[in-house]
Amino acid sequence: MAIEHADVLFRFIAWIIDIILISIISNIVFLFIRPIENFWTLPFSYINPPYWWITNSIQFAIGFLYYWLLESFNNGQTLGKMALKLRTVNEDTLQVASLKSYALNNVFKGSVLLIVDVLIGFFTSYDNDKRKIRIMQDVSKTVVIKAE
Repeated sequence: MAIEHADVLFRFIAWIIDIILISIISNIVFLFIRPIENFWTLPFSYINPPYWWITNSIQFAIGFLYYWLLESFNNGQTLGKMALKLRTVNEDTLQVASLKSYALNNVFKGSVLLIVDVLIGFFTSYDNDKRKIRIMQDVSKTVVIKAE
């Protein structure tokens, strides 16, 4: 059976699902960090030092752990990838990648650096047959495929 690499649109939809879930998880965590009466002012913490670096650091950690742990221990799938039947795998063996590979692949996903990762990856890998769209996929030697 031939392996089919995932389309960009399906990957983007899976990413949107994952970002929504990460936001829900982050808001629950913030609920425990901040008193309930201050919870509704939380979005303003992003631009109000000293809270912006705290909230951004926590969200980065939650995003990184979400992607890294789920892909590492869930057959290369996050919940978004499960919904769209996608998997992140080792590019050579097409099997589950190593913990290190998943960590490298996901290091920018929890931050604004994902934009840079995608832009550089798109312009340097736009013509490859594995449909890599992120530079960290090259670094981690992973690809996203359609699950069987």
